[in-house]
Amino acid sequence: MNRTGTTTALVAGLCLIAAGCGERTIATPSGLKYTDLTPGKGDEAKTGDFVEVHSVGRLQSDDTQFENTYDSKKPVLFRVGSGEVIRGWDEGVVGMRPGGKRKLYVPAMLGFGDRNMGVLLPPNSDVVFEIELVRIVPGFKAEDLKEGTGQEARWSDVVEVNYTGWLKEGGKKFDSNLDRGDPFVFQIGGRDPRLGGGVIRGWEGGVVGMKAGGKRKLTIPAELAYGKQGHPPAIPPDADLVFDVELLKINK
Repeated sequence: MNRTGTTTALVAGLCLIAAGCGERTIATPSGLKYTDLTPGKGDEAKTGDFVEVHSVGRLQSDDTQFENTYDSKKPVLFRVGSGEVIRGWDEGVVGMRPGGKRKLYVPAMLGFGDRNMGVLLPPNSDVVFEIELVRIVPGFKAEDLKEGTGQEARWSDVVEVNYTGWLKEGGKKFDSNLDRGDPFVFQIGGRDPRLGGGVIRGWEGGVVGMKAGGKRKLTIPAELAYGKQGHPPAIPPDADLVFDVELLKINK
């Protein structure tokens, strides 16, 4: 599920000195530049991890602020390398440690491109983000059991899958579409109920990168599943889950 070259690009970056501040700035082959402001502690974030980050975003041209997640006190949750966020974030968070802060200099092609994001964020804007890695969400794993063929499933794709789910503790099966005889259809990251919108968070990130015919085992912690409320009567509160997922088809 790793985005090809992401980690390599960061490791292979060229070291520069940011003018006037003496901070060490890394320039990567993709065009991303970043400066570590605070080192953080613990394990480094890697492609495939679920992370929570706070962000302050500004235009590089005139320093206009267009985003500040501290205002809402709600960090952004995403799976690194899955395409849920802009490519500059997917690349730029790799290697950070919890509590660490990093400044990302994101060219438009790694950011929002030519999309119109509103008055404060014109098309083709180079942007700067100050990112704080709040934490790496523990307990999530995606293990490929069988490699599929063709294109990889991406964020916003509509996919058809077979699945079976068990409680991690005790191994009790609680659901399987195979018992009903119909494939399960949903849009990755979608919220349209006609497309199976609103699947659990661990599924959204876990299916990204699969190919048709591929099989994957997902271990999903409760907070990326049904959390403290559970899903009575089959799934108790705070239950970690395990799914076997087979990707049958991708509908672009």
